[in-house]
Amino acid sequence: MPKLSDREMKELLAEGKLTAISIDTGLFDEKRLQLNSKTLRAFTILKEGPFDFILSGTVAREVLAHLKNAAVVSLNCARKGIGKALRTFDTHEPQGAWLLEKITHGKTCEEAANACLDQYIADTGCELLDDTILIDTETLFESYFEGKPPFGPGKKKFEFPDALALFALERKAVDRGAGIMVVSKDGDWGSFCEASENLYLVPEIERALALIMNAPPMLKKTILAWAQGEEDGAAALRASLEAAVRRFDFQVMVTTSSGMCDLTAWAATPKDLTWPDERCVDIIDYKHIEEDESISLTVSLPLTVAIEVPVEVGISLWDDIDKKSVSIGGRTIDVDQEICATITASVNIRSLGTKDEDIIFVEADFDDNWFEMYLDEANVFVHLSGKTKIEI
Repeated sequence: MPKLSDREMKELLAEGKLTAISIDTGLFDEKRLQLNSKTLRAFTILKEGPFDFILSGTVAREVLAHLKNAAVVSLNCARKGIGKALRTFDTHEPQGAWLLEKITHGKTCEEAANACLDQYIADTGCELLDDTILIDTETLFESYFEGKPPFGPGKKKFEFPDALALFALERKAVDRGAGIMVVSKDGDWGSFCEASENLYLVPEIERALALIMNAPPMLKKTILAWAQGEEDGAAALRASLEAAVRRFDFQVMVTTSSGMCDLTAWAATPKDLTWPDERCVDIIDYKHIEEDESISLTVSLPLTVAIEVPVEVGISLWDDIDKKSVSIGGRTIDVDQEICATITASVNIRSLGTKDEDIIFVEADFDDNWFEMYLDEANVFVHLSGKTKIEI
């Protein structure tokens, strides 16, 4: 199905012609496999409603493999870090094995990955498809040899997992007699959905959730006006975001025309927050709380954050005689940067639209806290000027 406008998608939702949502592996990776993140947890609201969350079994297996790999990497980092710290401080008790046991609770990486995904599926009420039962090999190979989406020129064999997942979703939509909203930024998934009469592509997960929630448009303007105001809750929101900025991690990179630079970024200082237009605000969770007749909202929106980052620069030259890197000193510079990042915030609204309207801040954080920072070319023998240039 060709990509539809938000208005057209809302019409299909209102008419009951679009009754389920599915996401691809790339969306889990984009959220850094944080299944407890606000965005991915927003699917829990669908558990008790008429709109269903469906996941291809192939996608689930890929996510499980990625979770296991991430657990292996994390455990290896912990093992190395603990070992180094114990040696540095000449600590014999507690031992590294005891500390790792406390971290893992005795679970293997595979067990931890399985438990994480199983809990997410249970919490969201997600329906897992058995792709291999839904789709026969004739369907796959016919598309393979004819080069139909998601297959294409080149290394077609790598598209078989995508094909299995997409054909299973297509078959499920036909069996249900209603369309499925497919959230993906993958070009092959997009091509398949465009040729389908049952799968409707939405690139961003926040936009898809906002379409499903279909919250009153006035709420976007209300939230933005409040966030930029002087109320205590708005001040708490900004303070929370500024604290999150100080936890950002950076990988700093620079090209040197001569010599070598070892760069380390320290905690950033927030200088300014620029709020977006209300059209960029997505309400991804929206429900009434009967106890106090309030509304609970979770919103996602992009922010432009002006920051100052201290960067420690270690300078060295290569000694051709001894074949060693020789340090010649260093210094710390302050680098001004603008970061474009998405935040997810939760608030409660009481007495909406009345003179007694009260917005209560609950929590907020950035969806990502790791960024790459590129500095201008540096020459250890030349003094460079400019905000993002290394001054030696």
